[in-house]
Amino acid sequence: MTNMITYESPTIPEQVDEDDIGGWEMDYSNRKVYWTDNLYRIYGVDKSAFTPTVDNHLSFVYPDDLPYIQKQINELHQTEKPFDAEFRIKRPDGEIRTVHARGDVVYDDNRQILRVIGAVIDLTRTKLERHRLLELNALYNLLAENTQDIITYLLPDGTIEYSSPAVKNILGYSPEELRGTNHADYLHPEHSLPEHLNPNSDTVEALIRHKNGHYVWTESKFKVIRDKAGVHTHTIGVTKDITAKKQAEERINRAEKLALVGKLAAGIAHEIRNPITALRGFYQIIKEYGPKKDYDRIVMEEFSRIEKILTDLLQLARPKPSEFAAFELTPLVHDVATLLEAQARERQVRIEICHSGAGQPVWCDDSQIKQVLLNLTRNAIEAMQDGGVVRLGVCQDGGEAVLRITDQGEGISAERMVYLGQPFQTTKEQGTGLGLMLCYAIIEHHKGRIVVESCVGVGTTFEVRLPLHRKPAS
Repeated sequence: MTNMITYESPTIPEQVDEDDIGGWEMDYSNRKVYWTDNLYRIYGVDKSAFTPTVDNHLSFVYPDDLPYIQKQINELHQTEKPFDAEFRIKRPDGEIRTVHARGDVVYDDNRQILRVIGAVIDLTRTKLERHRLLELNALYNLLAENTQDIITYLLPDGTIEYSSPAVKNILGYSPEELRGTNHADYLHPEHSLPEHLNPNSDTVEALIRHKNGHYVWTESKFKVIRDKAGVHTHTIGVTKDITAKKQAEERINRAEKLALVGKLAAGIAHEIRNPITALRGFYQIIKEYGPKKDYDRIVMEEFSRIEKILTDLLQLARPKPSEFAAFELTPLVHDVATLLEAQARERQVRIEICHSGAGQPVWCDDSQIKQVLLNLTRNAIEAMQDGGVVRLGVCQDGGEAVLRITDQGEGISAERMVYLGQPFQTTKEQGTGLGLMLCYAIIEHHKGRIVVESCVGVGTTFEVRLPLHRKPAS
Protein backbone atom coordinates (compact mmCIF):
# COMPACT_ATOMS: atom_id res chain seq x y z
CA MET A 1 0.00 0.00 0.00
CA THR A 2 1.25 3.43 -0.86
CA ASN A 3 0.97 6.59 1.15
CA MET A 4 -0.37 9.21 -1.33
CA ILE A 5 0.29 12.84 -0.68
CA THR A 6 -2.56 15.12 -1.72
CA TYR A 7 -1.27 17.27 -4.53
CA GLU A 8 -1.97 21.01 -4.39
CA SER A 9 -1.53 22.77 -7.70
CA PRO A 10 -0.04 26.26 -7.72
CA THR A 11 -2.50 29.13 -7.57
CA ILE A 12 -3.66 29.81 -11.12
CA PRO A 13 -4.01 33.50 -12.06
CA GLU A 14 -7.46 34.40 -13.36
CA GLN A 15 -6.02 35.53 -16.70
CA VAL A 16 -4.35 32.13 -17.42
CA ASP A 17 -6.01 29.97 -20.08
CA GLU A 18 -6.32 26.20 -19.56
CA ASP A 19 -4.13 25.67 -22.62
CA ASP A 20 -1.29 27.35 -20.70
CA ILE A 21 -1.25 24.61 -18.02
CA GLY A 22 0.75 21.41 -18.52
CA GLY A 23 1.33 18.41 -16.23
CA TRP A 24 4.27 16.02 -15.71
CA GLU A 25 5.16 12.92 -13.71
CA MET A 26 8.41 11.05 -13.05
CA ASP A 27 8.48 7.35 -12.12
CA TYR A 28 11.24 7.27 -9.49
CA SER A 29 12.07 3.60 -10.03
CA ASN A 30 13.11 3.94 -13.67
CA ARG A 31 13.45 7.75 -13.91
CA LYS A 32 11.00 7.86 -16.78
CA VAL A 33 9.29 11.21 -17.25
CA TYR A 34 5.80 11.67 -18.69
CA TRP A 35 4.43 14.99 -20.07
CA THR A 36 0.92 16.04 -21.02
CA ASP A 37 0.29 17.35 -24.53
CA ASN A 38 0.06 20.93 -23.24
CA LEU A 39 3.52 20.71 -21.69
CA TYR A 40 5.05 19.68 -25.04
CA ARG A 41 3.40 22.72 -26.59
CA ILE A 42 4.59 25.05 -23.81
CA TYR A 43 8.20 23.85 -24.23
CA GLY A 44 7.91 24.06 -28.02
CA VAL A 45 8.87 20.43 -28.83
CA ASP A 46 7.26 17.75 -30.99
CA LYS A 47 5.86 14.88 -28.94
CA SER A 48 6.77 12.32 -31.60
CA ALA A 49 10.40 13.47 -31.80
CA PHE A 50 11.19 14.35 -28.19
CA THR A 51 11.42 12.06 -25.14
CA PRO A 52 11.44 13.97 -21.86
CA THR A 53 14.00 13.07 -19.16
CA VAL A 54 15.18 14.75 -15.97
CA ASP A 55 18.33 16.01 -17.67
CA ASN A 56 16.81 17.31 -20.87
CA HIS A 57 14.02 18.82 -18.83
CA LEU A 58 16.62 20.90 -16.99
CA SER A 59 18.26 21.80 -20.29
CA PHE A 60 15.31 24.05 -21.07
CA VAL A 61 15.90 26.20 -17.96
CA TYR A 62 17.37 29.60 -18.73
CA PRO A 63 21.07 29.54 -17.65
CA ASP A 64 20.74 32.37 -15.14
CA ASP A 65 17.85 30.56 -13.41
CA LEU A 66 19.40 27.05 -13.38
CA PRO A 67 21.22 27.27 -9.97
CA TYR A 68 18.00 28.37 -8.29
CA ILE A 69 16.04 25.47 -9.83
CA GLN A 70 18.67 22.86 -8.86
CA LYS A 71 18.50 24.15 -5.29
CA GLN A 72 14.72 23.78 -5.28
CA ILE A 73 15.00 20.17 -6.56
CA ASN A 74 17.53 19.26 -3.86
CA GLU A 75 15.23 20.66 -1.15
CA LEU A 76 12.40 18.59 -2.57
CA HIS A 77 14.37 15.36 -2.00
CA GLN A 78 15.98 16.35 1.31
CA THR A 79 13.19 18.09 3.19
CA GLU A 80 10.08 16.82 1.39
CA LYS A 81 9.22 20.47 0.85
CA PRO A 82 7.12 20.87 -2.34
CA PHE A 83 8.95 22.26 -5.34
CA ASP A 84 7.49 25.69 -6.08
CA ALA A 85 9.32 28.12 -8.37
CA GLU A 86 8.89 30.70 -11.09
CA PHE A 87 11.63 30.71 -13.72
CA ARG A 88 12.37 31.14 -17.39
CA ILE A 89 12.77 28.52 -20.07
CA LYS A 90 14.40 28.77 -23.50
CA ARG A 91 12.58 26.86 -26.22
CA PRO A 92 14.35 25.26 -29.21
CA ASP A 93 13.09 28.10 -31.43
CA GLY A 94 14.90 30.59 -29.17
CA GLU A 95 11.79 32.04 -27.57
CA ILE A 96 12.09 32.73 -23.85
CA ARG A 97 9.04 32.06 -21.72
CA THR A 98 8.23 32.49 -18.04
CA VAL A 99 6.69 29.54 -16.24
CA HIS A 100 5.54 28.69 -12.73
CA ALA A 101 6.18 25.05 -11.71
CA ARG A 102 5.26 23.01 -8.67
CA GLY A 103 6.16 19.42 -7.79
CA ASP A 104 5.39 17.00 -4.93
CA VAL A 105 6.83 13.62 -3.93
CA VAL A 106 4.66 10.52 -3.52
CA TYR A 107 5.97 7.92 -0.99
CA ASP A 108 5.09 4.30 -0.24
CA ASP A 109 4.44 2.89 3.25
CA ASN A 110 8.16 2.55 3.86
CA ARG A 111 8.78 6.20 3.00
CA GLN A 112 10.39 5.24 -0.27
CA ILE A 113 9.86 7.62 -3.15
CA LEU A 114 7.50 6.21 -5.75
CA ARG A 115 7.16 9.16 -8.09
CA VAL A 116 7.23 12.92 -8.39
CA ILE A 117 4.26 14.74 -9.93
CA GLY A 118 3.83 18.36 -10.87
CA ALA A 119 2.34 21.04 -13.06
CA VAL A 120 3.70 23.93 -15.11
CA ILE A 121 1.82 27.16 -15.85
CA ASP A 122 2.96 29.29 -18.80
CA LEU A 123 2.89 32.85 -17.45
CA THR A 124 4.33 34.47 -20.58
CA ARG A 125 1.09 36.04 -21.81
CA THR A 126 0.08 37.06 -18.30
CA LYS A 127 3.49 38.66 -17.74
CA LEU A 128 3.29 40.50 -21.04
CA GLU A 129 -0.21 41.74 -20.29
CA ARG A 130 0.88 42.79 -16.82
CA HIS A 131 3.87 44.58 -18.30
CA ARG A 132 1.68 46.34 -20.85
CA LEU A 133 -0.73 47.30 -18.10
CA LEU A 134 2.11 48.78 -16.07
CA GLU A 135 3.29 50.69 -19.12
CA LEU A 136 -0.24 51.95 -19.78
CA ASN A 137 -0.62 52.98 -16.14
CA ALA A 138 2.68 54.82 -16.32
CA LEU A 139 1.59 56.55 -19.53
CA TYR A 140 -1.82 57.36 -18.04
CA ASN A 141 -0.20 58.83 -14.92
CA LEU A 142 2.19 60.85 -17.08
CA LEU A 143 -0.72 62.27 -19.09
CA ALA A 144 -2.90 62.84 -16.04
CA GLU A 145 -0.14 64.67 -14.19
CA ASN A 146 0.72 66.94 -17.12
CA THR A 147 -2.52 67.55 -19.05
CA GLN A 148 -4.36 70.85 -18.64
CA ASP A 149 -7.70 69.02 -18.59
CA ILE A 150 -9.17 67.37 -15.51
CA ILE A 151 -9.24 63.56 -15.61
CA THR A 152 -11.69 62.00 -13.15
CA TYR A 153 -12.38 58.41 -12.20
CA LEU A 154 -15.96 57.98 -10.93
CA LEU A 155 -17.86 55.11 -9.35
CA PRO A 156 -21.32 54.37 -10.84
CA ASP A 157 -23.00 56.51 -8.16
CA GLY A 158 -20.81 59.52 -9.05
CA THR A 159 -18.33 59.20 -6.18
CA ILE A 160 -14.93 60.61 -7.17
CA GLU A 161 -12.13 58.04 -6.77
CA TYR A 162 -9.46 60.05 -8.55
CA SER A 163 -8.98 63.49 -10.09
CA SER A 164 -5.84 64.77 -11.80
CA PRO A 165 -3.83 67.74 -10.49
CA ALA A 166 -5.30 70.02 -13.19
CA VAL A 167 -8.40 70.32 -11.01
CA LYS A 168 -6.46 72.71 -8.77
CA ASN A 169 -5.91 75.20 -11.60
CA ILE A 170 -9.45 75.01 -12.98
CA LEU A 171 -11.65 74.57 -9.89
CA GLY A 172 -9.37 75.43 -6.97
CA TYR A 173 -9.69 72.05 -5.22
CA SER A 174 -6.85 69.65 -4.56
CA PRO A 175 -7.36 66.03 -5.70
CA GLU A 176 -7.37 64.96 -2.04
CA GLU A 177 -10.27 67.33 -1.24
CA LEU A 178 -12.44 65.78 -3.99
CA ARG A 179 -11.67 62.13 -3.30
CA GLY A 180 -14.72 60.40 -1.79
CA THR A 181 -17.12 63.25 -2.59
CA ASN A 182 -19.85 63.08 -5.22
CA HIS A 183 -19.45 64.71 -8.61
CA ALA A 184 -23.09 65.92 -8.58
CA ASP A 185 -22.49 68.01 -5.45
CA TYR A 186 -20.40 70.48 -7.47
CA LEU A 187 -22.83 70.96 -10.37
CA HIS A 188 -24.96 74.07 -10.77
CA PRO A 189 -28.55 73.41 -9.53
CA GLU A 190 -29.88 73.71 -13.10
CA HIS A 191 -27.32 71.28 -14.53
CA SER A 192 -26.92 67.53 -14.23
CA LEU A 193 -25.31 64.54 -15.92
CA PRO A 194 -27.49 62.46 -18.26
CA GLU A 195 -29.37 59.77 -16.32
CA HIS A 196 -27.96 57.12 -18.66
CA LEU A 197 -24.57 57.90 -20.16
CA ASN A 198 -23.98 56.71 -23.71
CA PRO A 199 -22.10 53.37 -23.62
CA ASN A 200 -19.41 54.89 -25.85
CA SER A 201 -19.21 58.50 -24.79
CA ASP A 202 -21.23 61.55 -23.83
CA THR A 203 -20.20 65.20 -24.00
CA VAL A 204 -21.82 67.46 -21.43
CA GLU A 205 -21.54 71.21 -20.94
CA ALA A 206 -22.15 72.25 -17.34
CA LEU A 207 -21.40 74.87 -14.73
CA ILE A 208 -19.25 73.46 -11.91
CA ARG A 209 -18.73 75.27 -8.61
CA HIS A 210 -15.24 76.64 -7.98
CA LYS A 211 -13.80 76.40 -4.48
CA ASN A 212 -14.22 80.18 -4.18
CA GLY A 213 -17.97 79.86 -4.80
CA HIS A 214 -18.32 81.07 -8.39
CA TYR A 215 -19.19 78.72 -11.25
CA VAL A 216 -16.93 77.70 -14.13
CA TRP A 217 -18.20 76.67 -17.57
CA THR A 218 -16.86 73.19 -18.40
CA GLU A 219 -17.15 70.61 -21.13
CA SER A 220 -16.81 66.98 -20.07
CA LYS A 221 -16.50 63.82 -22.15
CA PHE A 222 -17.39 60.58 -20.36
CA LYS A 223 -16.58 56.94 -21.05
CA VAL A 224 -18.43 54.14 -19.26
CA ILE A 225 -16.22 51.22 -18.17
CA ARG A 226 -17.84 47.79 -17.83
CA ASP A 227 -16.51 44.44 -16.63
CA LYS A 228 -16.69 41.16 -18.57
CA ALA A 229 -20.28 40.65 -17.42
CA GLY A 230 -21.29 44.06 -18.79
CA VAL A 231 -21.74 45.62 -15.35
CA HIS A 232 -20.95 49.33 -15.08
CA THR A 233 -17.93 49.58 -12.74
CA HIS A 234 -16.47 53.03 -13.39
CA THR A 235 -16.82 56.16 -15.49
CA ILE A 236 -13.80 58.05 -16.79
CA GLY A 237 -14.32 61.76 -17.44
CA VAL A 238 -12.14 64.35 -19.15
CA THR A 239 -13.16 67.90 -18.30
CA LYS A 240 -11.88 71.15 -19.76
CA ASP A 241 -12.51 74.79 -18.94
CA ILE A 242 -14.59 76.42 -21.72
CA THR A 243 -15.17 79.75 -19.96
CA ALA A 244 -13.26 81.64 -22.67
CA LYS A 245 -15.27 79.87 -25.38
CA LYS A 246 -18.56 80.75 -23.67
CA GLN A 247 -17.50 84.37 -23.26
CA ALA A 248 -16.59 84.52 -26.95
CA GLU A 249 -19.98 83.03 -27.87
CA GLU A 250 -21.69 85.60 -25.67
CA ARG A 251 -19.80 88.43 -27.37
CA ILE A 252 -20.81 87.06 -30.78
CA ASN A 253 -24.45 86.77 -29.66
CA ARG A 254 -24.42 90.35 -28.38
CA ALA A 255 -22.90 91.55 -31.64
CA GLU A 256 -25.51 89.63 -33.65
CA LYS A 257 -28.30 91.05 -31.48
CA LEU A 258 -26.95 94.58 -31.95
CA ALA A 259 -26.75 93.99 -35.69
CA LEU A 260 -30.34 92.72 -35.69
CA VAL A 261 -31.51 95.69 -33.63
CA GLY A 262 -29.76 98.01 -36.07
CA LYS A 263 -31.38 96.27 -39.03
CA LEU A 264 -34.76 96.30 -37.29
CA ALA A 265 -34.43 100.00 -36.45
CA ALA A 266 -33.52 100.81 -40.04
CA GLY A 267 -36.52 98.82 -41.29
CA ILE A 268 -38.89 100.49 -38.82
CA ALA A 269 -37.62 103.93 -39.80
CA HIS A 270 -38.10 103.13 -43.47
CA GLU A 271 -41.59 101.65 -43.05
CA ILE A 272 -42.86 104.47 -40.84
CA ARG A 273 -41.21 107.23 -42.85
CA ASN A 274 -43.23 106.32 -45.96
CA PRO A 275 -46.68 106.97 -44.45
CA ILE A 276 -45.36 109.99 -42.53
CA THR A 277 -44.03 111.47 -45.77
CA ALA A 278 -47.45 110.93 -47.37
CA LEU A 279 -49.21 112.51 -44.38
CA ARG A 280 -46.94 115.55 -44.48
CA GLY A 281 -47.61 115.97 -48.22
CA PHE A 282 -51.39 115.78 -47.77
CA TYR A 283 -51.18 118.18 -44.83
CA GLN A 284 -49.46 120.79 -47.04
CA ILE A 285 -52.00 120.25 -49.86
CA ILE A 286 -54.92 120.59 -47.42
CA LYS A 287 -53.29 123.70 -45.95
CA GLU A 288 -53.02 125.34 -49.39
CA TYR A 289 -56.17 124.10 -51.16
CA GLY A 290 -58.46 123.02 -48.36
CA PRO A 291 -59.68 119.55 -47.31
CA LYS A 292 -61.18 117.01 -49.67
CA LYS A 293 -63.22 113.96 -48.72
CA ASP A 294 -60.90 111.50 -50.47
CA TYR A 295 -57.89 112.94 -48.64
CA ASP A 296 -59.43 112.04 -45.27
CA ARG A 297 -59.66 108.37 -46.30
CA ILE A 298 -56.05 108.24 -47.50
CA VAL A 299 -54.79 109.96 -44.33
CA MET A 300 -56.67 107.47 -42.13
CA GLU A 301 -55.24 104.54 -44.13
CA GLU A 302 -51.72 105.84 -43.55
CA PHE A 303 -52.40 106.23 -39.82
CA SER A 304 -53.74 102.65 -39.75
CA ARG A 305 -50.59 101.44 -41.48
CA ILE A 306 -48.40 103.09 -38.83
CA GLU A 307 -50.60 101.62 -36.10
CA LYS A 308 -50.30 98.09 -37.56
CA ILE A 309 -46.50 98.32 -37.73
CA LEU A 310 -46.32 99.43 -34.09
CA THR A 311 -48.80 96.73 -33.00
CA ASP A 312 -46.78 93.98 -34.68
CA LEU A 313 -43.60 95.28 -33.08
CA LEU A 314 -45.19 95.31 -29.63
CA GLN A 315 -46.41 91.74 -30.10
CA LEU A 316 -42.89 90.65 -31.00
CA ALA A 317 -41.27 92.57 -28.14
CA ARG A 318 -43.81 91.72 -25.43
CA PRO A 319 -45.86 88.66 -26.35
CA LYS A 320 -48.91 87.94 -24.20
CA PRO A 321 -48.58 85.11 -21.68
CA SER A 322 -49.64 81.83 -23.26
CA GLU A 323 -52.73 80.01 -21.96
CA PHE A 324 -52.29 76.40 -23.02
CA ALA A 325 -55.16 73.93 -23.18
CA ALA A 326 -56.25 70.98 -25.32
CA PHE A 327 -57.78 72.18 -28.61
CA GLU A 328 -58.88 70.44 -31.79
CA LEU A 329 -57.64 72.41 -34.79
CA THR A 330 -60.53 71.83 -37.23
CA PRO A 331 -62.89 74.39 -35.55
CA LEU A 332 -60.08 76.98 -35.70
CA VAL A 333 -59.78 76.43 -39.45
CA HIS A 334 -63.53 76.97 -39.93
CA ASP A 335 -63.44 80.13 -37.77
CA VAL A 336 -60.60 81.63 -39.82
CA ALA A 337 -62.35 80.79 -43.08
CA THR A 338 -65.49 82.57 -41.84
CA LEU A 339 -63.57 85.64 -40.65
CA LEU A 340 -61.75 86.07 -43.97
CA GLU A 341 -64.64 85.16 -46.28
CA ALA A 342 -65.54 88.79 -47.04
CA GLN A 343 -61.92 89.75 -47.82
CA ALA A 344 -61.57 86.67 -50.03
CA ARG A 345 -64.71 87.56 -52.03
CA GLU A 346 -63.42 91.09 -52.65
CA ARG A 347 -60.37 89.55 -54.33
CA GLN A 348 -62.41 86.87 -56.10
CA VAL A 349 -60.82 84.14 -53.98
CA ARG A 350 -62.66 81.04 -52.82
CA ILE A 351 -61.65 79.32 -49.56
CA GLU A 352 -61.91 75.53 -49.49
CA ILE A 353 -61.54 73.43 -46.34
CA CYS A 354 -60.46 69.81 -46.23
CA HIS A 355 -59.67 67.68 -43.20
CA SER A 356 -59.18 63.96 -42.57
CA GLY A 357 -61.70 63.25 -39.82
CA ALA A 358 -61.45 64.29 -36.18
CA GLY A 359 -57.87 64.91 -35.20
CA GLN A 360 -56.20 64.45 -31.83
CA PRO A 361 -56.31 67.63 -29.72
CA VAL A 362 -53.15 69.72 -29.57
CA TRP A 363 -51.89 71.25 -26.34
CA CYS A 364 -51.68 74.90 -27.37
CA ASP A 365 -52.81 78.49 -26.91
CA ASP A 366 -55.74 78.56 -29.34
CA SER A 367 -55.73 82.36 -29.73
CA GLN A 368 -52.08 82.33 -30.80
CA ILE A 369 -52.55 79.44 -33.26
CA LYS A 370 -55.62 81.24 -34.62
CA GLN A 371 -53.51 84.37 -35.11
CA VAL A 372 -50.92 82.34 -37.06
CA LEU A 373 -53.64 80.79 -39.22
CA LEU A 374 -55.21 84.22 -39.85
CA ASN A 375 -51.86 85.74 -40.88
CA LEU A 376 -50.94 82.90 -43.23
CA THR A 377 -54.42 82.68 -44.79
CA ARG A 378 -54.57 86.44 -45.29
CA ASN A 379 -51.14 86.31 -46.94
CA ALA A 380 -52.38 83.52 -49.23
CA ILE A 381 -55.43 85.59 -50.27
CA GLU A 382 -53.32 88.69 -50.93
CA ALA A 383 -50.81 86.64 -52.96
CA MET A 384 -53.43 86.00 -55.69
CA GLN A 385 -53.90 89.17 -57.75
CA ASP A 386 -56.26 87.50 -60.23
CA GLY A 387 -58.32 85.43 -57.78
CA GLY A 388 -58.24 81.67 -57.33
CA VAL A 389 -58.58 79.09 -54.57
CA VAL A 390 -57.03 78.99 -51.09
CA ARG A 391 -57.15 75.54 -49.58
CA LEU A 392 -57.06 75.12 -45.80
CA GLY A 393 -56.34 71.63 -44.57
CA VAL A 394 -55.86 69.94 -41.22
CA CYS A 395 -54.62 66.38 -40.76
CA GLN A 396 -52.41 64.20 -38.58
CA ASP A 397 -48.97 63.00 -39.69
CA GLY A 398 -47.35 60.61 -37.21
CA GLY A 399 -46.85 62.50 -33.98
CA GLU A 400 -47.73 65.88 -35.46
CA ALA A 401 -50.87 67.83 -36.25
CA VAL A 402 -50.54 69.59 -39.62
CA LEU A 403 -52.23 72.84 -40.69
CA ARG A 404 -51.80 73.34 -44.44
CA ILE A 405 -52.45 76.64 -46.28
CA THR A 406 -52.10 76.46 -50.09
CA ASP A 407 -52.55 79.34 -52.54
CA GLN A 408 -52.44 79.70 -56.33
CA GLY A 409 -50.35 82.86 -56.32
CA GLU A 410 -47.14 83.75 -58.09
CA GLY A 411 -45.00 81.65 -55.79
CA ILE A 412 -41.76 82.56 -54.02
CA SER A 413 -38.35 82.29 -55.66
CA ALA A 414 -35.59 80.25 -54.07
CA GLU A 415 -33.61 83.46 -53.51
CA ARG A 416 -36.47 84.99 -51.48
CA MET A 417 -37.28 81.78 -49.57
CA VAL A 418 -34.14 82.04 -47.45
CA TYR A 419 -35.34 85.38 -46.04
CA LEU A 420 -38.80 84.19 -44.94
CA GLY A 421 -39.49 85.01 -41.30
CA GLN A 422 -37.03 87.92 -41.19
CA PRO A 423 -38.27 91.43 -40.40
CA PHE A 424 -39.06 93.71 -43.36
CA GLN A 425 -38.51 90.89 -45.85
CA THR A 426 -41.76 90.42 -47.75
CA THR A 427 -43.19 89.77 -51.21
CA LYS A 428 -46.18 92.07 -50.60
CA GLU A 429 -46.19 95.67 -51.78
CA GLN A 430 -47.45 97.08 -48.47
CA GLY A 431 -46.03 94.35 -46.23
CA THR A 432 -43.44 94.54 -43.46
CA GLY A 433 -42.64 90.86 -42.89
CA LEU A 434 -43.39 91.32 -39.18
CA GLY A 435 -46.56 89.22 -39.34
CA LEU A 436 -44.71 86.18 -40.70
CA MET A 437 -41.88 86.74 -38.21
CA LEU A 438 -44.50 86.68 -35.44
CA CYS A 439 -45.91 83.39 -36.84
CA TYR A 440 -42.48 81.76 -36.67
CA ALA A 441 -41.99 83.00 -33.09
CA ILE A 442 -45.39 81.63 -31.94
CA ILE A 443 -44.88 78.20 -33.54
CA GLU A 444 -41.35 77.94 -32.13
CA HIS A 445 -42.81 78.72 -28.69
CA HIS A 446 -45.20 75.78 -29.23
CA LYS A 447 -42.24 73.47 -30.06
CA GLY A 448 -43.49 73.19 -33.63
CA ARG A 449 -42.16 74.17 -37.04
CA ILE A 450 -43.22 75.86 -40.25
CA VAL A 451 -42.41 74.15 -43.55
CA VAL A 452 -42.73 76.10 -46.82
CA GLU A 453 -42.91 74.73 -50.37
CA SER A 454 -43.27 77.05 -53.33
CA CYS A 455 -43.15 76.92 -57.11
CA VAL A 456 -42.92 80.15 -59.09
CA GLY A 457 -46.01 80.56 -61.25
CA VAL A 458 -47.90 77.74 -59.46
CA GLY A 459 -48.31 78.77 -55.81
CA THR A 460 -47.12 78.30 -52.26
CA THR A 461 -47.95 75.92 -49.41
CA PHE A 462 -47.29 76.73 -45.76
CA GLU A 463 -47.38 73.77 -43.36
CA VAL A 464 -47.64 74.45 -39.64
CA ARG A 465 -46.59 71.30 -37.79
CA LEU A 466 -47.36 71.02 -34.07
CA PRO A 467 -46.47 68.09 -31.82
CA LEU A 468 -49.38 66.14 -30.39
CA HIS A 469 -48.64 66.82 -26.73
CA ARG A 470 -50.74 65.80 -23.81
CA LYS A 471 -51.15 68.01 -20.78
CA PRO A 472 -47.95 67.74 -18.68
CA ALA A 473 -48.31 65.83 -15.43
CA SER A 474 -48.63 68.19 -12.49
